[in-house]
This record gives sequence, structure tokens and C-alpha cells, in this order.
Amino acid sequence: MIMHYLIELYHKLFNKHNLQDVFTPGTIAKVNYLRRKDLEKRISTSLDTPGVQIILYGHSGSGKTTVIRKLLDEKKYKFVRTQCTTDKTLNDIILDAFSQLDCYCVSEQTFKSGQKIGSALKSEIESIKAEISCVTENSSEQRLTRLLPPRLTPQKLAEFFRETGQIWMIEDFHKLCDEEKQKLADVMKIFVDEANDMDDILQPSKIICLGAVNTPRELVTLDPNLSSRVDQIKVPLLKDEEIKEIIEQGCHLLNVVMSEKLVQNLVSYSNNIGSLAHFMCLDICNDLDVKKTTFKRVLVQDNSFDVAIKGYLNRNSDTLQKSYDLITAKNKAAWYVLKTLNMCNKDSISYSTLINRINPKHIQLTEDDIQKALAELQSQPYYIIRYDEDRDSYSFSTPFWSAFIRIQLESEQAEKNKKKNKNNKHALIIDQDSFEAMTFRNFLDLYEEQFKLLMLAKNK
Repeated sequence: MIMHYLIELYHKLFNKHNLQDVFTPGTIAKVNYLRRKDLEKRISTSLDTPGVQIILYGHSGSGKTTVIRKLLDEKKYKFVRTQCTTDKTLNDIILDAFSQLDCYCVSEQTFKSGQKIGSALKSEIESIKAEISCVTENSSEQRLTRLLPPRLTPQKLAEFFRETGQIWMIEDFHKLCDEEKQKLADVMKIFVDEANDMDDILQPSKIICLGAVNTPRELVTLDPNLSSRVDQIKVPLLKDEEIKEIIEQGCHLLNVVMSEKLVQNLVSYSNNIGSLAHFMCLDICNDLDVKKTTFKRVLVQDNSFDVAIKGYLNRNSDTLQKSYDLITAKNKAAWYVLKTLNMCNKDSISYSTLINRINPKHIQLTEDDIQKALAELQSQPYYIIRYDEDRDSYSFSTPFWSAFIRIQLESEQAEKNKKKNKNNKHALIIDQDSFEAMTFRNFLDLYEEQFKLLMLAKNK
């Protein structure tokens, strides 16, 4: 008993952690990292297998980046990271990767695997750099695009990666257009072939692609030869018990104890997304002025859940509104999809049910229109809905989105009613400030209602 007390006292005095190191919604988890043993074992095996390229895929917030970065750091593998966007081409990505490789091309530097980077490679890198130029592509915007020199081929890039001992991590490859995805599939095949031709002494070239759920087939379909040479690894969303472990583990590091009900609420509203749990816990701790590990234990009550909700709203209300306005303005089918999901009164809805329930009277929608809307609503930057491949069903990505859409649709209906009653002198007139205040109150009420529905669904 005394020994346990002394150990606990030691940790309180000397093992202090800063709040921003414990709850890290915007960065890779370190001190509060959740081990996912089976997933990590599979990824680790693929990392260590020569010639095998890797595709990590899953929902936004599933932890793809966190788990791969953690393993690469533990294995002391160096990597170059490039980010895909909708307007990028494969040439842009190659140039970005090449630019980052430059810092590793130090003459006669010895790497982990024992190879040396000689002066010849450094000279070749410098020569290619000199060939890269900029041209004005759009005179009105003065947008500059770097030209890919003829010598900087995918084969040459694979050689550079091999000789520098780097892994190439390509994030959000699903954002590329189909033409560029085809080129990426070709590049992955080149990296495979390059690994087969390499000297056993050197570390083989390897690409790790990170993409949204159901994206591996996009690359493998483009080049069927990749199917046996690419390990397609799904990163599932966190389970409720894993989210709970993140919360409790972080609280333990800070010497904070949350009530059971509060933890339950945070788990439900995280919707299996680790970053949401981190954000809500961060807001609660900041509100209590817990900036680092406390000597005296801090007890957190149920009402701190309101702090977490309001914190999310303060950060995201404008973003939610902008995303909704953008997607519904350019895609009319998206509005009907969201309306149907809102009306189903369930935590999810099957594709067939969704199609059957979308039946606009004055607007003709094809199934193709609806499928395109579903695809866009699932993608970034929106990520309003989520598709569950195992259950073949759709749902809102978070309870926050569910509540927002419900309020938004009710507000739109209220605005229509207001226009209908504009000539009615007895109609209720609400000024903007009052309307916004009423909306905010309704927002909080709906969260509570939504939580009750979630708990009922889980208990069935």
C-alpha cells in the first residue's frame, strides 16, 4: 500500500505532461497513443517485405496517418510525405517528392541499411534541379507551374528513393482525377519492378498510399498486375471501448477523473473518431484550467459536456454552414440525400431504402445523380456522411452533422413559411439576433435528443 502511494507520488512529481501533448486533435498522438496490435502487426509485416507497396484506406478520422507515422518512427524508417489535392497532377507530386529528397542526398552519408550516398548521386540531383523551371500558365492569376524535366522519370525517382533509403508516403490519393490515378498506378508498378531488380544490400523502394474508404480498388482496377504486389490494408474506425481508453488514458496522464456519464457522452459524440474525442477533452481541460499534470486530482462533473459541445460549435459552426451551402448549391441531389437521411430517424439507412425514399415531385433525379451526390458528400472537404461497407448503409459522419442538418432544414422550412405569411399581420416576426439565439438553443436541445436516440439504437 505504501509502495503504491510512493510510486503514485513519484509520477505526480516527476512525470508531468503538458495538456497539448496529451490531447492532440491536430497532430500525431504520442504520449496518449492507442496501440492497435493486429493492425500494427499487419502494416509492420508489409513495411518489412521487399517490393510490396502499401495502400492504407479508411474513413476520415480512422487514424491512418497516426498509425503509419508511429510505426515508421519506431522502425526508424525515413520517409518523404506528399499531399494530393484535386488540382494536383502526378508531375506536381513527383516534383514535390524530388524537392524533399534533396536534403537527404548528402555526399558520402551512411544510412541505416549500410549504403552510402555518393557524390555522383548528388551531382545528378543538382543537375536535374537546374533543369526545373517555372512558366506562367495563367496571365490573369500569374500562377506558376514547375516543369518536369525529361530526366526526372518515375524510374529515376524510384532509384533516388532506393539510394537515399526513403519511403514515399502519398496522402489523399483519392483526390486525384482518374487520369492521374492511372499514372499513379503506373508509378507503383515501376517501384515494384525497381525493387525486383535491386541489389539485396539496399533497402527497396516503397510507396505508401493513404486514401479514403473503398479507394484501393481504384488503383488495382487500373492495373490488375498490382493486386498481388500491393497490400490493401483497411484502417477501421475506432471502437467505443478504444475511444474510452483514449479518454481515460489521457485523463490519467493529467490526474483528471471524469464521471462515467461524461465519458459515455464523449464516447458517443466522438462517433468513433479519435480526433473528436481529443478535441472535446482538450476543451474540457482548458475550461477547468488544467494545463498540465496536476498534483491534486481534478474531478470533472457531467455538466462539462456542455463545454465540449459549445467548444465544437464555436470552432465549426461557420465551417458547417459553408460546407452545407457549397455542396447543396452545386449539387441539388445532395440536398435530397441529406433531407432523406434526416427524416429516416435511424442511425443509418441502406442504399436501397435511400433510393426509394428520395422521390421529389418536381425535380427529376436519376440514380446516377444520387450516386454522385453520395460520393461527394463522403469526400473531403465535406465528409458529411459516412458509408459502412460491411452493412451497406449510410449515416451522418458525426452527431454534430446530424443535428446541424436537422436545424438547417427546419430553418429553411421556417423561412418558407415566413414568406408565405408575409402579408399576414398576425405572423410572428423574429429579428436576426433573436433568430440566431433561438437556433443556438435549439442546437443544444437537439444534441441532447440526438444522444438519447444514439443510446437507444446501441441498446437494441
